[in-house]
Amino acid sequence: MHKTAAARSRRACAAATLALALGCGGEEATAPTHTWSAEKTADSSADLDNRPPVIRSVRIDPFEPTLGGKVRAIASAFDPDGDATQIHYRWSIDGNAVPGDQREIALVGASKGSIIEVFATPSDGSLEGETSSAQTQVVDRPPVVTGVGLSPAPKVAPGSPIKAVAQAHDPDGDLVRFEYAWLVNGEPAAARGDLFSTEGLHHGDRVQILVVATDGANRSAPMKSIEVTVGSAHPEIVSKPPGMDSSGVFRYAVVAKDPDGDRRLRYRLGEAPDGMAIDAIYGEILWKPRQDQTGEHPVAIVVTDSTGLETTQKFKITVRVADAAPAAPQPSGGRR
Repeated sequence: MHKTAAARSRRACAAATLALALGCGGEEATAPTHTWSAEKTADSSADLDNRPPVIRSVRIDPFEPTLGGKVRAIASAFDPDGDATQIHYRWSIDGNAVPGDQREIALVGASKGSIIEVFATPSDGSLEGETSSAQTQVVDRPPVVTGVGLSPAPKVAPGSPIKAVAQAHDPDGDLVRFEYAWLVNGEPAAARGDLFSTEGLHHGDRVQILVVATDGANRSAPMKSIEVTVGSAHPEIVSKPPGMDSSGVFRYAVVAKDPDGDRRLRYRLGEAPDGMAIDAIYGEILWKPRQDQTGEHPVAIVVTDSTGLETTQKFKITVRVADAAPAAPQPSGGRR
């Protein structure tokens, strides 16, 4: 039964009891005095029977709030007498009270790590129950690496540097820096930073980078780049062309080396006077100019490795007269 109805019932019973007492006790007892006393006793009994409501649970949502966001209290209460209840809220940020009685607040003035607390007090309109509280903390979210690239890719010439380019996002707007870990053939390398030298690497070696973003307090999950493969280096012609020998013949054994150790080098003439020939495997040139071939003759020797990389050596041979020794050639060269 509702408490108000119960009080009315008790008052009716008290009045009936008082009426019986007056009928037995005579006329000297005055009804107004006894009636007031009976009603007062009934009201006091009603107040003593009213029990305060109780908070069942209280929590803060979201459990891990972030800067610039909002939080709200999720609370439930019950009244042992069945009365309607309401809940009053008080908030604090780092111990500083937030004005107002509100279920939801904006995190104005909060910073990363701030302590957020809510106090919930139940009420049935007459009595307040015990206050319960919940607490949480403003979180510092870690950054996220959104992309990692290497340049050049997918191949790099031996000795050429590789540049890493990383991108990241911090959900709290914090300044982000990167940590780099280079891998060669899947194994950690000593290099750090966003630039990697391929000096000492060989054809077929694989280079990769592992990137982590940090905001100074939190680190992201690592992200790997694609692999860049070390390509072949250009072969080098290390010999220099001689002059004509005493018999008027031009003999030149071209010597070339490949930084990758490629032994399958091939030789050809890119430009040469009529009658000049070169051995494709050994690089030997033999040429005896004819009587009508006096003058200046350009020569271009091309050496190619097994991957198709070429180096060219250029020079000129001057034949003055058929019976005179020609001037020594002046070498020049280039790659492509």
